[in-house]
Formats: sequence, C-alpha cells, structure tokens
Amino acid sequence: MNSADKRDLLQVLREELSFLDSGGYKRTGKAWRPALLLEDSVACVNYGDPFHSQPCKQCILSRLAPREKRELPGSCRHIPLNKDGETLDLLYRYGTEAEIEETYRKWLVATIRQLESDHGHKLYSAAT
Repeated sequence: MNSADKRDLLQVLREELSFLDSGGYKRTGKAWRPALLLEDSVACVNYGDPFHSQPCKQCILSRLAPREKRELPGSCRHIPLNKDGETLDLLYRYGTEAEIEETYRKWLVATIRQLESDHGHKLYSAAT
C-alpha cells in the first residue's frame, strides 16, 4: 500500500458517519462554496491544513478509489458509492444536496458493515 496514513479505515469511516449524522457538514461549508463530503471533515488527511501538504494518495481513503484515480487530487471524490458506480465527483455535477447526502450515507453504512464483517471474520479466523 502506498499510504503513509496510519489511521484505521473502519474507525475513520465510523467517525465520518457520526460527523455526517450530527450535521457536521452544515457547519463546515465555506462562504463561497458548499461543504465537500470527506474533504471538509476530519476524515481528510489534510483536514485543518490550508496548504493541503499531504498528497491525497497518502490518505487511507485513497485505497477505496479505483487504482487509476488514486494519484489525483481529491481521489476520494472518485470512490464508487453504489452498484451504479456513482461517485461524489459525479453527484456534485447533477445531484441535489439531499440526493448526494443520502447516497453518501448509504455507502458509509454499507462500507462500515462490510469492514466490520471482514474484521470479525479475521478475528475469528485468527482465534481458530
């Protein structure tokens, strides 16, 4: 893995879901643009860094993006969110705020469940 980000992906996504559900994005929007999911939260490796010093490819979230998109700035915008392959990048172009948030929340919940299931299976396998 090309990631220098040592955070636990499952924990990052749990915190992101909590941030979303508590209305965190409603408070993080800039005066000149709406909030960007993932990029304007603590999930972003560059959160609070106005210079965005860390390349996105080093963020733990970049491993969820297609391999060919991981080198791009904002690679998290290219993570497929559903079986139709919709991404935040696409949804920002044609979705309403409500549609974007609903699709994103469903993806977060499904991804967290999958990671929890995988983690539980690994723990069970290691114990046997």
